[in-house]
Amino acid sequence: MWQSGKKKLDKCEVLPITASSGINSKKVIKKIVELLPESPAYYDKDQLTDRSTRFFVAEMVREKIFLNYTHEIPYACQVVTDTYEEGEKIDRIRCVIYVERDSQKPL
Repeated sequence: MWQSGKKKLDKCEVLPITASSGINSKKVIKKIVELLPESPAYYDKDQLTDRSTRFFVAEMVREKIFLNYTHEIPYACQVVTDTYEEGEKIDRIRCVIYVERDSQKPL
């Protein structure tokens, strides 16, 4: 048993590291990067994210709710971009805001 395991570990290297003080952490990271295989890129170089414009619009609206809401902040709110129409001079966006309780809705 030990001999077969030893054969599998012949190429291994022991790198001591201290997590609390960071001793040898740079060496370990450098070694990991050396051993990682190259792989094809998941996204094109000019693609910044895999999220849609609608997602970011909804997140911006949600952010504004948290920044501007003066009463109880509804952390359990969700924003869904209902329509997103791009025009020559102005984009028309309609979002629906869902909250958890009726008390969080305006009167």
